[in-house]
Amino acid sequence: MNKTKTRTGLSALFAVLLAIMIAVPAILQSGADAAVNRKRPTKATLTSVKAISYNKVSLKWKKSKNITSYAVYCKASDSKKWVKIANVSSKKTGYTHKSSKKYPLKQGKTYQYRIRGYNKKAKGSKKWGKYSSVKKVKVPKKPDAKPTEAPNPTAKPTEAPKPTVAPKPTTAPKPTTAPKPTVTPIPKPTAIPKPTQIPQPTKPVQPAKPTVTPIPKPTAIPKPTEAPQPTKAPQPTATPKPTATPRPTATPAPTATPKPVKVSGITLNQTSLTMTSKGQTASLTATVNPGNAANKSITWSSSNSSVVTVNANGTVTAVANGTADITATAADGSGVSAKCSVTVRVPNNIKTMTLTGGKSTSCYLAPEDVSSNTDLTKVTMEITGDKSLIVIAGQGYDKGSWCAYIDFTAARAGNLIITAKYNGKILKQWNITITSDWQEYLGYYSWRKSVENQIWTNDMELKNKLDAAQNYIKTHFKYKNGAPQYVYAYAEGIADCFTASHFFGDFAKDAGAQVKYVSSHTGNMYDYIAYAVSDGGHVFNRVLLNGQWVNYDAQPPLS
Repeated sequence: MNKTKTRTGLSALFAVLLAIMIAVPAILQSGADAAVNRKRPTKATLTSVKAISYNKVSLKWKKSKNITSYAVYCKASDSKKWVKIANVSSKKTGYTHKSSKKYPLKQGKTYQYRIRGYNKKAKGSKKWGKYSSVKKVKVPKKPDAKPTEAPNPTAKPTEAPKPTVAPKPTTAPKPTTAPKPTVTPIPKPTAIPKPTQIPQPTKPVQPAKPTVTPIPKPTAIPKPTEAPQPTKAPQPTATPKPTATPRPTATPAPTATPKPVKVSGITLNQTSLTMTSKGQTASLTATVNPGNAANKSITWSSSNSSVVTVNANGTVTAVANGTADITATAADGSGVSAKCSVTVRVPNNIKTMTLTGGKSTSCYLAPEDVSSNTDLTKVTMEITGDKSLIVIAGQGYDKGSWCAYIDFTAARAGNLIITAKYNGKILKQWNITITSDWQEYLGYYSWRKSVENQIWTNDMELKNKLDAAQNYIKTHFKYKNGAPQYVYAYAEGIADCFTASHFFGDFAKDAGAQVKYVSSHTGNMYDYIAYAVSDGGHVFNRVLLNGQWVNYDAQPPLS
């Protein structure tokens, strides 16, 4: 009995000691976690975003501190709304976005991703860490299925049947005797009819005897009046003596005919020209000196028509890569001429893009478009043509999936070229055609110009114009959080900090000011409002006035 009790007591003691050994580290770790988890999560670092198939995108990130989970966000590049697609355990440093009915991935479309840490143990605003930088990726299209193997050829064809013996032709029938022509009888003439008797004339009717008209008796002839006495004939005046005949003046000698003035010089509007696409055109104009030259006609020629051609009006057209001289020569035989050196440099990496008004897209360099030693800070995105055809939403460079990019929305119908260059070399070119206007944007643009005509005068200084624009927005709009896109908000008369900053930024640019968009969360200044909004917090403007950046907040008062 005593041995049983002893065994039971030892077992109980051993169980208690084991529980303590297990619980103590957990308690210590729990205390440590509690101390850490009360802090705000550190900023998440998204390292890579890669499309691993047409329906899967893989994300990788660095482990953050003071977190209990990660929130993964995604949006299409042509959308303004971010969507949280997943909550990932703090133990993981990656996630694969699989296309689903709720969060689909469309083939050939570009998506943006970002993450941030979450700490459920922290309080209030400290629960969420800062967003990571945004990375973009283009989902590839589904590859075509492999073609099925060609079927084995069928059996050899049977021998062609031997031709049957051609039947011998039958004897041609002898022609029958041609019938003799029948004699056509000549008809006899009919008898000539006798003429009818000529009718006798009727007797003339005797005219009636005329009546005699009585002759009137003449009236008495009046007596003539006395003839007047003639007046005396006037005495002739003396004949004047002729004046002396004037001597003729000497005939002037004819002046010599002046010689026509010839061309002494030709000036072209351009002496050098670079063209970057086949079929691209440029206009050359020639000014002839002196202005009173008798013949101002010009003939145009190209030194190499396989590179560039020119017509009679001076229009130059690019044909192929190379160099050539376009020469303008005076047609009066003076031999005077002028040259323009033309270089045609068509990049190999050319993309063609057709957009309708209101369509948003991006032109970007992929990692395969640049070498490993390319300094992305020196890559430029240059626009050739009318820049008002597009509204730029963002422009910059990223060491992730996109090397250099420009985000924009098509605004007006027309054509333009966007070229990515590095140290003067063309890396990629986009030839863009916009087929229609973005009517909502044109309405917004017209509204903005009408307001400027109301609130500004030509003699106003820049600061006064900016003050007037800020006051107009704050007093003519009502505050509404989450107001619609700026091109629609003006018509609804509502605005939040995002739309108010966009309005004011456009007014400031029209006034000729340098303007930035600022996030109150970080204090960073950006050229494009999309970046300031992604930083979080309140958004406002800074304008450069007299060498100083001055704050402008045009948000209407909270209602």
